[in-house]
Amino acid sequence: MNNDFYCPSPWTGGFFTHTEQKACCTHKSIKIPSPLKYLSGDYVVDDAQFGTYLSEVKQGIISGNLDEHCQRCKNQEAKGIRSLRQVFVDQAKNLGIVEVRDPDAPSVPQAIEVRLSNLCNFKCRMCFPMYSSLLDKEVSENPQLKKYFLQDEVDYGKVHSNQQLIDDIITMIPNLKWINLTGGEPMILPEVMDLVDEIIRQGRESEIALHITTNCSTIHPKMLEHFKKFKKIQLTLSLDGIDKTAEYIRHGTIWNKVNSNFHQYGELLTKNEHIYSNINIALSAYSILDIDRTIDYICQMRKQYGMTVNMVLALGHLNYSVLTGQARKQAIDSTTKALAILEEKVLSVMRHINDAVDLHEQLQGIKTVLETQPESNAKWNKFVSYTRELDKIRNEEFESVFGFKLWQVQIGLDINADSVW
Repeated sequence: MNNDFYCPSPWTGGFFTHTEQKACCTHKSIKIPSPLKYLSGDYVVDDAQFGTYLSEVKQGIISGNLDEHCQRCKNQEAKGIRSLRQVFVDQAKNLGIVEVRDPDAPSVPQAIEVRLSNLCNFKCRMCFPMYSSLLDKEVSENPQLKKYFLQDEVDYGKVHSNQQLIDDIITMIPNLKWINLTGGEPMILPEVMDLVDEIIRQGRESEIALHITTNCSTIHPKMLEHFKKFKKIQLTLSLDGIDKTAEYIRHGTIWNKVNSNFHQYGELLTKNEHIYSNINIALSAYSILDIDRTIDYICQMRKQYGMTVNMVLALGHLNYSVLTGQARKQAIDSTTKALAILEEKVLSVMRHINDAVDLHEQLQGIKTVLETQPESNAKWNKFVSYTRELDKIRNEEFESVFGFKLWQVQIGLDINADSVW
C-alpha cells in the first residue's frame, strides 16, 4: 500500500538519552541505555517482544496503519498545525538524506537528537524530571508532585550521564550529517564539549551540521570558538514568554540576562554566514495566555537578526486545550493579537517566508481548536492543581503573571486522569 504520510525518523533519525531510546522525541520510549543495542534490535521490549519496535514503527508508516504516537502528528496536521513529522521531512530534504521506505531496512542515524545528561539550571513547568536535574530534585523533595508524572519520568534527584551513550554516539559520528545536542542545558554540560571535541578530532566538523538547543542562560566561550569550525551551526533558543512570563514558566530565568544573551547570539549571526538561529516556543497552557507579547518579541529578533521561529506543543494536562472559561477566552484573545502582530510585522512585508507562514497557520489552527473544542473540566482541574502545587513550592503566583485567579470546577477532581503528557 502506498502511503504519503512518510516520516524518515525511524530510518535515519533517533532520540537518544542516558536512559531511553526513541524513534523521535514524542514516540514510545525504550528503556535501555545503549543506542546501538536499540538500533540492532538486540533487546527485549516489555519482557515479551524481542527487538521488534523499530520494525513495527516502520511497517506502520509504510502501510498507513500508524501507531498512536505517529498518529499524533497526523492529527495535528489535520488541524492545520505543523507536526514534528513535517519538520523531519523538510530537514531530511535540506540535508540530502536519501529517503528509505523499506520496513526491513536497517536504521542508520544521520540526523539525531542526543541528551547526554539531565544536568540543568532551570525548572521549566512543562519539562519532565528525567530531563532536568533541578526539576527532578524538586519532585524528590516534594513527593506530592509525583502524581503529575509517569513513574519512569522521576528519578529522585539524580544527575545522569552515561558513558555507554557517549561511546555509542561517538561510533555514529562517521554517518552523521546533523546532531542536535540538548539536555539538560548543553551549555553547562562538560559531556557536550567533549563530544564536540571528538567530532573535530575525527575531522567531521566540515561534514556535520551542529545543532545546539539552549535556554540562553549562559554562553560558553570555547563553544563559540568551535562554532567557527563547523559546516553549519543551528542554534535553537528556547523562549516561551518574555520578562515575568518567562521567569514564571522557565523557573531559573533571569530575563535581563536571557534577553542580553539573545542579542549576543543575534550579533553572532550577523558576523557568521554559516551560523543560523531559530527561536523555539514550547506552547503550553501557560505560554498561550501571553503569546502575543512573545510573538512581538520574536518579530523584533527576526527584523534585527534574521532569527526564524518554530513551535512545538506541550501535551497532556499542560496542553493549551485544557483551558476553560476565562482562561480560554484570554488564550483566544492573545492568539488573535499574535496573529495580527505576525501579519503586520512579518507577513505584510515578507509574505512567503516559510516559517512565518507555518507559525501563522499553527496559531490559526490553535485558535480554531480553542473556539470549537469542548472544554474538559477534569483536565482543567488537573492543570489548576499542578499550577497551585508549584506556586506554593516556588512562592510564585499565577495571578500576578497572567492577571486572573485560577479556579477548579467542582466535579470529580481526579488529577490522575489523562496522566500522560
